[in-house]
Amino acid sequence: HIDCEPTYIVGDEHDVTQLINDIVENAAEYATSSVDMNVYRQRGQAVIIVGDDRNGRAVVDASPGAVTSPGRLPAVARTVSRLHGTLLVDDRPGIGRLVTVILPVPHRS
Repeated sequence: HIDCEPTYIVGDEHDVTQLINDIVENAAEYATSSVDMNVYRQRGQAVIIVGDDRNGRAVVDASPGAVTSPGRLPAVARTVSRLHGTLLVDDRPGIGRLVTVILPVPHRS
């Protein structure tokens, strides 16, 4: 199923572009062989999920001041905070990592 309806995000264009680049590049840097990305709208929010098949087992506190993981996640956490969003990091031992960003979308007039 392909949903071609655009999803708009409230925030600075540079921040949003940098956020997407950082999430994808972080996954590509640590992936063994694959990176997957999904973007969709759910309950009035934009959801961006990037998964990779890394072998690491790091546990990450995804709150803006607490991310100390290597790579780009600390910058991602700061950007998500500026965009009034939520960052979730799910390390799945033996499977890989899912990084989920949930951002507000503008209200329709």
